[in-house]
Amino acid sequence: GPGWTSILTGMWTDRHNVVGNGTPAYNQPGVSGSYLVTQAPHFAKRLEEAAPGTFASSIVSWNWIEDYLVAAQPAYLDHHAKGSGSSYPVRDLDVKSKAVAHLSSADPDVLFLHFDQVDGAGHSYGFSTTVPQYMSAIAAVDGLIGDVMSAVNARPSRASEQWMVVLTTDHGGTSGGGHGGQSAGERTIPFLVSGNGIPAGVSNLSPGQAAVPATVMRYFGLGIPASWNLAEDGFVTGATFQGAINGSAVELSWTMPPAGVPSLTGFEILRNGTSTATLPSSQTTFTDPSPLPGSNNYELVLAGTNEATLKQSLVLPNPGERIWDDANSNN
Repeated sequence: GPGWTSILTGMWTDRHNVVGNGTPAYNQPGVSGSYLVTQAPHFAKRLEEAAPGTFASSIVSWNWIEDYLVAAQPAYLDHHAKGSGSSYPVRDLDVKSKAVAHLSSADPDVLFLHFDQVDGAGHSYGFSTTVPQYMSAIAAVDGLIGDVMSAVNARPSRASEQWMVVLTTDHGGTSGGGHGGQSAGERTIPFLVSGNGIPAGVSNLSPGQAAVPATVMRYFGLGIPASWNLAEDGFVTGATFQGAINGSAVELSWTMPPAGVPSLTGFEILRNGTSTATLPSSQTTFTDPSPLPGSNNYELVLAGTNEATLKQSLVLPNPGERIWDDANSNN
């Protein structure tokens, strides 16, 4: 629940408040697990705000996504459904069939699909590439995705369309079938982005689940107002913000889209919410000579615009301590 809510809202648990798979009444800030819909809406609402008339669809295998998350805000989605069947593979097959039919009869701008059998196999047999049942489930879902992509490519207007595919999941896991802890296996997830105009290769960025909505927004060429409070700026964008520890200092660097950012007048660096530097729009690097031991959360403010800040977190060791960075994602 927390993982899929982060994927679909672009926010972490501190904003959407979903901490498990329960279904408390909505918009109850003091109730653990109550989904704060008003504060963290489905990204279909953000799409509609940025580009009125956007057609967003959702077809899912896990009932919870449809019956709790989508049910809280059905008006934001132009089409939504869930798979039918008594087992993970059967429901996944139905999701695929519904998706193929939808792509042939409708014209969605965004289609969110959820398949469940990989998760089911992981919980039952172990989240490990050495587990045959787990690998078989991955292969099966890969085939279903292939069928969906064939339906995309069969669209009569495909030659004039641009499609991006984002693939990720809600958590990693252990060889024993568990998840939710802080081990690398539990925290590491895939984040694959493919499609028209997407460069090939492996990025040095480490996006978390909450980057999905911003990634979609950026692909559409839409802005991300700071008031939305999205947790991440997006994986495929014309802008990057990176940081590295160099001795006792932090070195930050960034790039802007080749076409520039409208109304940009300069940059401001925030560290843990406090202004650290104000810089001209021509500058692309900054060295912080006095970061604090522990977490340093940097934000690059694009002054003069309503764009969301770019974010970068670095953990500095205490004197005499060494820290290994071994995880790319969140549960």
